[in-house]
Formats: sequence, structure tokens, C-alpha cells
Amino acid sequence: MNTPTRLSLLLLICVSAIVGNAQTDQFKIDIGAGISGGLITENTQTLQANAFVGLNLPSKKFQIRLDGYYFIDSWGDRPRFQINHQAYLGVFYNLPFEKIIPYVGIQGGIAYSQSSEYGVTDVSTGEIDYQKTINPLISGIVGANYPIAEKINIFAQLRYISGRHQSDTYPIYLDELRFSLGAVYQF
Repeated sequence: MNTPTRLSLLLLICVSAIVGNAQTDQFKIDIGAGISGGLITENTQTLQANAFVGLNLPSKKFQIRLDGYYFIDSWGDRPRFQINHQAYLGVFYNLPFEKIIPYVGIQGGIAYSQSSEYGVTDVSTGEIDYQKTINPLISGIVGANYPIAEKINIFAQLRYISGRHQSDTYPIYLDELRFSLGAVYQF
């Protein structure tokens, strides 16, 4: 079992313990959406649409959050993926202040990815096959929410992603520094 998989399992156990000890009548739910730009090695940028659902625990300090990223495009010196959709589950810690709510988080996840660089020749057809694979990820996040109305926030966050696209060819790193902007509705 590789390191991202171990960390993801540990994170899932921690999330389960936190949720199991909370009272169900005091939860609040956040739903957010935004746009994300990323930087990967060799002067390459990415663009994703993102959305999340967060379960705020009664203490208002912790949130369990499920994030999804839909890969739109990449460009630059080495755009190495045709597909790179990602999903994450993890825990966030909110630091409430007067006007702004900074947060930090850690999430385990998976990437559904397909390389545009390295393929395997299909011996029966002679064509190059670019495998689609599901790969483990780990991610650390820092960000902030800024309330603009009673139940509406805008957010900005920075995420570091670590993982590898694992197929029958050379492994390609999924490591990325990603910046997101968007809006959150709380109910």
C-alpha cells in the first residue's frame, strides 16, 4: 500500500471518529462552487471547475468536506493529461475571526486520469492505448471564507496535491499547486 493510500485511510478513520461523536441536530451544510487554476511542473497550467459539500460540526471549528474537480483543459510546455478529474474527502479546521474565516484542511482523494504523453502499443491493432486509471491522492489546503450576506460567502483557497498516474507505462506525477475562487451557500 503506497503512502497516499495509507494517509487516505487514516484520514477516513479520523473523519469517522469526529462525525460519530457529534450531535446530529446542530449540523449546518455548506454547498460551494468555483473555478480553479493550477500549476504543474515544466511551465504547464490547468483549469478545472470545482464543487463541494461540507458538513459543519456543532463546534463550528470542524468541517467534513467532499470536493470534486472537473478537468477542463491544460496548456503550456507539457500538458500531460487528457483527463484528470478528482474527488476528495477530508477534514477542515476553521479559525473564526470577525470578518474573515481562515481554514486549513487535509483530504485524501482519487484521480481519474488519462495521460496524453505515454501510452502502450496494442499488439493486435498497432495503435497506442492511453490508459485511464484511478489513482490515490493526498492534499493539503489553506483558504478563507468571507461573508457577503447572511448565508453566502465567497472563498479563496490554495491546495497542494500529491499523487501519481499509475498505468502500464512510465508513472506521471499528479503533483499540482491549485488556486480556487468561488461562492458558498450555507443552510
